[in-house]
Amino acid sequence: MSMATTPKHKPKLSYKAQSFPSSDKPFECTACQLYFRRLHDLKRHERLHTGERPYCCNNCGRTFARLDALKRH
Repeated sequence: MSMATTPKHKPKLSYKAQSFPSSDKPFECTACQLYFRRLHDLKRHERLHTGERPYCCNNCGRTFARLDALKRH
């Protein structure tokens, strides 16, 4: 029998995301209020909220939210 545990610490935000605006991070996620340097990074992040998985493996059909994850697969 296993017991589920909850993390004791919040994960650190990457250098790309912060929870406060700044002139070098003008793009805000409206779902969680994180800020990003590039629009591309925001769009990639938004897939976490939407569940969009646009990249599909031609061999097995598994889908991925990020192209780099598909390539690693």
